[in-house]
Amino acid sequence: MGLFDKFFKKITVRTTIIQKSDEELQKEYDNIRHTCSPRQLNRKRYGIAPEEIMFLEYASGHATDLSTFAKSFYYDYGLDYEKTVNFLLKDNYMRIGSSEESLVVNTILELKNFLKLKQLPVSGKKDDLIQRILTQTTDYDTYFSKRIFILTEKGQSIINEYEIDKINQQKKEIADIISYIKNNQLKKLCSLFDNDDTIIEYVNAINEYRNMSHDNDRTLAICVVSVMWQKSFKSGIATLKELGYEDITESEINTAFSSVHSLKNIANYKECGIKEYSISTCGDNRVCDKCSKHDGKKYLVSEAVLGKTMPPFCDNCRCCMLAEFDFDL
Repeated sequence: MGLFDKFFKKITVRTTIIQKSDEELQKEYDNIRHTCSPRQLNRKRYGIAPEEIMFLEYASGHATDLSTFAKSFYYDYGLDYEKTVNFLLKDNYMRIGSSEESLVVNTILELKNFLKLKQLPVSGKKDDLIQRILTQTTDYDTYFSKRIFILTEKGQSIINEYEIDKINQQKKEIADIISYIKNNQLKKLCSLFDNDDTIIEYVNAINEYRNMSHDNDRTLAICVVSVMWQKSFKSGIATLKELGYEDITESEINTAFSSVHSLKNIANYKECGIKEYSISTCGDNRVCDKCSKHDGKKYLVSEAVLGKTMPPFCDNCRCCMLAEFDFDL
């Protein structure tokens, strides 16, 4: 197989896209849209579904080989990748990059191998290698067959618009949830989540935490994002920064998260008639002195106190509470 044959085989997606007429593409895309939910088909705001915008952002800078795409958009939203790509290309939300623009998708090893063939230096970072290829060779476009998707101005604009709207929506949702918590509007709260019982337990724990001099919107926003929305620390920090809390820290999130969960656990223990619980650390070299002295110790549920007999014991506490069951009959 020659270089041209390899090149043609690797960009089958591109040739497939070019060969189909606009009418064929639209018909194919309309067929898959009928399988989507009404929420997914809400195009009134953007002219494009939210899941397609997220896919567009993901595809930007990604190799055109669709087999390398994450499967989450298919499983979560039912998107047909090839048809969605055809739609986004046809409507000028993105385009296929040139050979020059697409060099970045190749690995450092692939770039160095090409430079070796040309008897050129292979030192430097990836950007240096690419610049050397662009300025000192002329046939790289036939050697490097990979291509990437690139956002158009229209595509970037729709992503920016979607991100602004998403942040504003998140701000409104959090403000509503905080208001519902403060006003004890449990029905409205439960309508926003799937598991009513768990949400009520969290709200009760959050209210108890509020009564411990933590009754401010910043702390409640942390509780909503980390406890009720169950975002990871990294994702939670990113979300809270988007919401305006630029100076938020992982330790601050961890303290609120751990405190609410401890209060929820104690409430559950009391309801189940459990009298004691023990503390367990993670047992690794990150366990601090404050936490290690509680490891394995048992405490009475009736005397539980945050920071003293139940987590968090430090800013980065990872300790767990374990119920102690009395099996004596």
